[in-house]
Amino acid sequence: MRMTLPLPLLHVITATVETAWPREGCGLIVGGVDANGDARVTSVIPSPNLAEGLDRFEVDPAVRLRVERGLVPQERLIGHFHSHTNGKAVPSATDRGMVFEPELLWIIVGVQDGKAVETRAYQFDVVGKKFNEFEIRSYAD
Repeated sequence: MRMTLPLPLLHVITATVETAWPREGCGLIVGGVDANGDARVTSVIPSPNLAEGLDRFEVDPAVRLRVERGLVPQERLIGHFHSHTNGKAVPSATDRGMVFEPELLWIIVGVQDGKAVETRAYQFDVVGKKFNEFEIRSYAD
């Protein structure tokens, strides 16, 4: 499975999580998913992180509501992004425990010393009880 992510939107994600460091940064991903399960990202919306502590994230529900109300017919909320402040862009045990909407995609950015070092995308497989990785294809918009 692939995720098409325009480079300017990847830069928004990177800037959001680097600015949030040493806390986790987060936000929402809007776009579409085709019949093959490939995702196309059309916008990313940063959100304040409402979670307590440095190693958790919680998207502001007001941001989500605003995004969902503003969707056009060809788009939908397809996922969210957040950072891991240990530099590893892999789902954590905490992430596994936070899968409430398994259809949503996860972009995780590893941040080390305030700098994004790795970006990866996943979707949770409810049958296999694990995250499956998406290939990210970025391009200049």
